Amino acid sequence: MDDSGTASTSLSLQPWPKDGEKEEPLDWIIGRMFQQRGHLRNLTEEGLEREIQDEAAAQAAAEAEAALEEEEEGENEGEQDKRKRDAVYTKRNEMIQSV
Repeated sequence: MDDSGTASTSLSLQPWPKDGEKEEPLDWIIGRMFQQRGHLRNLTEEGLEREIQDEAAAQAAAEAEAALEEEEEGENEGEQDKRKRDAVYTKRNEMIQSV
């Protein structure tokens, strides 16, 4: 309450934000685009589509390379497991012979 005895309230005329919606002001978006790409005059739809395709191709190549590396590691691990198993059986047989 203020000195006159009435309660002061603040009133906002903006709509409530929707769940999961975090909207940035347009001037922030334009500023960020300007920092990332430079002047917006050279920005074309074809250029953006080409960039999206290039990024998708690069991502697919990186995923294929990662899958190949994982497959090679899996083969190496299989060989290592076989060597360890053979070494264990050899030691086991040595122990049995000595008893």
